[in-house]
Amino acid sequence: MLKKSLFLGECDTSVNHNMTEHYKYIEEEAKLSHSYVCNVTNFPSITHANFRVEEKIGGHCRGMESSVVTGIVFDCRVGDLRARTMKFIPFNLESLFPSLEMISIINCGLVQISPIDLRAFTNLKKLILDGNHLEVIDGEIFKFNRQLTHISLIGNDIYVVAPAIFDDLKLERFEMSGNVCTRRQFGSVNETI
Repeated sequence: MLKKSLFLGECDTSVNHNMTEHYKYIEEEAKLSHSYVCNVTNFPSITHANFRVEEKIGGHCRGMESSVVTGIVFDCRVGDLRARTMKFIPFNLESLFPSLEMISIINCGLVQISPIDLRAFTNLKKLILDGNHLEVIDGEIFKFNRQLTHISLIGNDIYVVAPAIFDDLKLERFEMSGNVCTRRQFGSVNETI
């Protein structure tokens, strides 16, 4: 039977130091707010909806534990993750990391995101889903995530965004360049609100 585990990298109190320029402001903000971000270094490929993560493997920084993790990063551009696919957001992350305020899934092949995927993350402030294969952003997608201040959907295949989807959010930063809808209608869009 396939073990449904997340493997955490070396402990870090900031975001992955190998991130590109685009993510450096997140790292700086994490340092200023004393956030504790975990970088996932390995996981089984997630190719079906309702995949449930059962455990995490790997240590935390001294004096830290899963309950204080405020961010989780799946960056499939680095290390062992280059061979992994995450077509759907796995369930049960909230029980392993109950204090998540940031979820980052980069270049992992994500094809779908629904309100059910994000329902447990009512304290979510940052959602970074860059370089995946998302096509549609449903109007109900953020109905459980009213604290979102940053959404990044750069480099997906998005061609439909529901009208008024962001009306109830207090976004400070929204990025969506490199999608079908932005190339076709607007050119390159990289908007800071």
